[in-house]
Parts: sequence; structure tokens; C-alpha cells
Amino acid sequence: MNDQQYQDIDLVELYDDLNPLSVDSDYFLAACAPAPRSILDLGCGTGLLTDLLAAHGHSVVGVDPSERMLALAGRRLPGNVRWLCADARTLNLQQRFDRVIASGHVFQVFRTEADRLAFLRAAARHLEPDGRLIFDTRNPGAAAWRSWTPDRSRRRIDHATHGPVETWHEVTHVGQDSVQFTSTYHFLKRNLILNNLSKLAFPSLPAIDAALHEAGLEPLTVHGGWDGSAFTPSAPEIIVTARRSGSSSGGG
Repeated sequence: MNDQQYQDIDLVELYDDLNPLSVDSDYFLAACAPAPRSILDLGCGTGLLTDLLAAHGHSVVGVDPSERMLALAGRRLPGNVRWLCADARTLNLQQRFDRVIASGHVFQVFRTEADRLAFLRAAARHLEPDGRLIFDTRNPGAAAWRSWTPDRSRRRIDHATHGPVETWHEVTHVGQDSVQFTSTYHFLKRNLILNNLSKLAFPSLPAIDAALHEAGLEPLTVHGGWDGSAFTPSAPEIIVTARRSGSSSGGG
């Protein structure tokens, strides 16, 4: 994971303001209810959702490969959370959880079929027999990247430390199942401009379904929006809840 947005301290400090708790957080919170449950949060970032889950009475392990992101997570008020710097593809905690989650389109940072399969296998080995894996990814059929232009994506935040910051995106390449784009951050107070090059995978639902089965998982529900609406070819999201293959129908 080489994106500077996860490594550069200036960009890391903007992360919560640019990605606040929203309807997707409500979805994951409801999917993990009722407390107390054991939860493994893969790609937890700065821990906004992780901390919220702990505040609702869950016991949570937050995993992320970025030491910078976890340093911010560790500044949060002490709660029932353990932070761990590790790669979700190779993780093996010798522990199982009621819920394994990956929010914020984390699934899309795994750019190859092999990486996605490794991630899903790691998730599967950490699930209780009646546990649930819940993750989200943008639906390629909705072509969200069409709005990633400087004019359409431009926004401004007022950060407590950095002051006013303007940011925007610009797509540089669209592949068969991936999109490359540049994000620009203009720190107005310092007249500092930082650029970040990202590449995200956009796997299709059939590809995800095949990877789930190869990883020993089976999908239970696939939603197309955070309101719980059914998936359609043009839905903005692919939100998957899966279980270990052959598991009972329990688990809540």
C-alpha cells in the first residue's frame, strides 16, 4: 500500500475530516448488533468506526498496515480496542470473531485476484463457525469514477490544525477492472500542494462471488445501497455479507 494518503502525516491528519462517519457506518453498526460481539476490523485506518463499535459495547481488534494511521487511532480515548499493524492478506491471529468487517471500500485496495483471494481467506480463517464477514466495494456498473474530475470532485474542509484545505480528483487511466487517479490537496494557509496517485480495483459481482467460494465462503446478502436496497447492475455499491461455507444459518 504505497498511497501517500496513508503515509504522509499531513494527508493522514486530513483523513477523518475527509471521511467522517456516515450512513455506511450506520450500516456496519447495525450489522454488528447486538453487543457484545467480538469484531475484527480489517483496514481500520484511523479507527473512527472501530472506536464507535467499541463504544457500543463490542470487543474490537483494529488492523491496518499503516503505522501513521494507527498512530492517530491510538490517540483515541481508551476503549475495548486492540490496535495491530499488519497486512490483512497474511493475518493469522489464531483467534476467531463473530464479525469480520472491511469498510470504506478497503476491498478495492487489493488490486489483483490473488490479493483479493488472500484477503478473503484470511477473513474466513478468523470467522467463528456462525460468524459473518461484511465488506463493501464500489459497483463498477455505476462508474463512480466519471465524477472524479477536478470540477465535480472539488471540495473544501476547514481542518483544526491545517486550516482551509481544498482537494479534488482527476482520473488518469481506466482499465478493465481498475481505475488510476490523482488526488490533489491544497493547504491554503501554507500554500502547499500535495499530490497522491492511487489505483483501485473495481471487481464485478461475479468475480467477487467466485473469489468468495474459492476462499471457502458463501454470500448471504448482497445490497446495492446503504439503505439495504437490493443490488442492481447500476447500484452504487456492492455490500456483501458472507459466512463460512457449510455454516449454520445462525449468527444473527
